[in-house]
Amino acid sequence: ECLGALLNQTYPLQRILLIDNGSADGTYQYLRSLGLMDSPIVRYVRVENNRGGASGFHIGIEEGIQEGYDWLWVMDDDAEPQRDALEQLAKHFKILDHCSALACLVVDQNGRMIRYHYGRLNYSNPFAALVKPFELLESAQYVEVDHASFVGLCLRSDAISKAGYPDERFFIHLDDLEYCQRMRRHGKIFLIPSSRIIHKEASKQDQYIEKKIGFLRSRRVRYERLWMQYFVRRNSVYFVKRHAKSQLTFWAWLIFTIVRSSAAILVFDDFKRKRLNFVMHSIYDGIVGRFDN
Repeated sequence: ECLGALLNQTYPLQRILLIDNGSADGTYQYLRSLGLMDSPIVRYVRVENNRGGASGFHIGIEEGIQEGYDWLWVMDDDAEPQRDALEQLAKHFKILDHCSALACLVVDQNGRMIRYHYGRLNYSNPFAALVKPFELLESAQYVEVDHASFVGLCLRSDAISKAGYPDERFFIHLDDLEYCQRMRRHGKIFLIPSSRIIHKEASKQDQYIEKKIGFLRSRRVRYERLWMQYFVRRNSVYFVKRHAKSQLTFWAWLIFTIVRSSAAILVFDDFKRKRLNFVMHSIYDGIVGRFDN
């Protein structure tokens, strides 16, 4: 569905770089059976070992730069851009010639905005969310943001050449957040509300379970999916340590994070000792910058 949407854009692409990140489920054969590999603009890049989404984006962007394109449009495989999504972005290529990237508006399958895909960063308040969502005016042609996810982010090659490539060490989660901060040093990032891309997130719901104790409620990660939270927590700690307004702000944020996470585990979760141990290890790795994925 993603490839089909790209091949049917009203503003045609010159190339589609498909990064197969070590799949073992017959992906290539399936796509070939649908005729999607027959398109002259599709280039299939096979990576034998899955080094995570961060590495996949790193490889794809590097390949695109080597091929000499002016703009690189990146997205997950569970994304489906609307037919005119690239056309709406392209209208701003010259208008916003000082920018480093343009972002699609990420929506769910019912057309509702998914807010955590973009926002403004909080560097000063350790007790507030790291990324602050904002209300989007329907009439806005474009809005400056501090962060936009890799779901439909269109990157200017001139800025990439200065900022480098996504950090492969992150493996998965927050690699786009970190990369946006490097890109912003070489131009602003704008969200283009008229350019829409659907992100099919229903498959992620099985990661969580709703817990209720008295009047307290919490959406908890299932124990068997806890490994994914390691990367969220480790990468968050690593990022905040390097970007917080001050080291005092970082340590206040970290202590608050530890207390809040530990309290939630003790109140809601199973395997409490293992989960607490897991949290402490992921935080420690983030502090010292250990990326043993």
